[in-house]
Amino acid sequence: MKGIVSLPFFMVSIIVAEQIKVDNSIPLTIYNHRPSVQLQHKRKLQRLSKVKSDQVVEIALRVCHANKIHSKRLKHKGQLLFYRIVTEKCLVEINALDGDIISKEVYHKKGFKK
Repeated sequence: MKGIVSLPFFMVSIIVAEQIKVDNSIPLTIYNHRPSVQLQHKRKLQRLSKVKSDQVVEIALRVCHANKIHSKRLKHKGQLLFYRIVTEKCLVEINALDGDIISKEVYHKKGFKK
C-alpha cells in the first residue's frame, strides 16, 4: 500500500517542459500598448528567460541545418516562455527556460510541413 501511494507523487513530479511559475506569469499579460510599456514587457520576458539568445540561435541553426536566421522573437503563451526562430529552411520554437525544442516546421516549396 505504501508503494502505491508514493507512485502518484513520483508521477506528478515529472514535468515534460519547464514552465513559468504562476506568480511570475500573471503580470505577463499586458493590455497597454504604449511603447514604454511594451519595452518593459520585453525586458521582463528577457529576465525570465534562462537560456541565452546566442545559445538559442546555435540550437536553431543545428536543428534546421541552416546557415542564416531570418527572425528571432521571445514570446509567451500561457505559462510557456519560448523563442520563435525563423531560418531559411524551417521555423523552430525553443523553450526559453530549458532549451528544449517545442516544435519544428520545415519549409517546402508550397509552405510548411511538420
